[in-house]
Parts: sequence; structure tokens; C-alpha cells
Amino acid sequence: SAKVEFDQYIHSLPVKKPIITFFTENLIPIYGHEYWANFCPQLKETFIKLEKDFTIIIKYHPDEDPHGKNAMEELFLGTGVKTSTTFNTQYLIQNSDLCVAHFSRVLLEALQIEKPVISFNLNGD
Repeated sequence: SAKVEFDQYIHSLPVKKPIITFFTENLIPIYGHEYWANFCPQLKETFIKLEKDFTIIIKYHPDEDPHGKNAMEELFLGTGVKTSTTFNTQYLIQNSDLCVAHFSRVLLEALQIEKPVISFNLNGD
């Protein structure tokens, strides 16, 4: 199951660190490829700075644009950032120390169980 997969991943890590999960949204149809091309490197820059102190997980939206997903996979290849299409969203929220998204109902769900959230937005919306 997706919960078991997550637990196995966490237990396989050599050091237990706080977990930051970024929940993607299907941004390309909303903002376009140019926005996505600007957003991804900034996201990577942020997460690379944090990965020595945190476990970083990127959970893809179920309807994530294949181009966006592939670009994200390529961008984080060779880093300590874990990407997943299969981890259970609710379980991730419960087990994350911080939930990050562009805009998402996931952030509202995290707030309901008193998890800290960050809305990462480059448009100023």
C-alpha cells in the first residue's frame, strides 16, 4: 500500500530529519510553460538549500501534466529530494512537519490538523 511504501522509504533513510512535503498542482494549463520554467528552478534552489536539514518529498498531483512531471523528475535527479506519484496524500500530510504547495486544498487539510503550511506563489496572486 501507499502507506507502507512511505514508511519503508522513511525507515530506509540513514538519518531521521523533519519532513517537508511539496504538493504539486497542475500549473502548466493555468499559468503556462513559461511560468513553470521559472517556477521549477526556484523551487529546486530552495529545496537544495534545505535538504541537508530536512527530508524533502515532492508529491505529484493526480492530474499532473506529464511534461511538468518529467521536467520535475529531471530537475531533481541526483539530489536527495524524493518524488512520488504513489504516496498517500493524507498520510503524507499527517507525517510531514511542513506542507508546501502553490495553492491547494491540501494546505487547508493540513491546517485542519494544525500542520504548518507555506503557499509558494511567484505570481503574487
